[in-house]
Amino acid sequence: MTDATVGQQAPDHSISIHGVWQSGVRFDYNVKNAAYVRQHGRCAKCGKYLNMVFEDRRGYEGAWTAHDLVPLDEGGSNKAHNCVILCTTSLGGRGPIAT
Repeated sequence: MTDATVGQQAPDHSISIHGVWQSGVRFDYNVKNAAYVRQHGRCAKCGKYLNMVFEDRRGYEGAWTAHDLVPLDEGGSNKAHNCVILCTTSLGGRGPIAT
């Protein structure tokens, strides 16, 4: 099966992530789930497939974390439109990833 399946768009690998993760930005389960579903279970930056149960679990294949597109101090929110799901590689080691 290819990345571009019939009826589905290829992932946007050109997404821009602003700033670093801030402890004040926490997304609830419904927001993270909406972002995960919207992204078809793939990293917003690199397109890697993620595993829903490996949130904040560094070292596991498919590990991911929720990240804000626009930080709170720049006018962002904790709503679904500001939440993206990133694999731990795309996050670059930043954020609340448990070891």
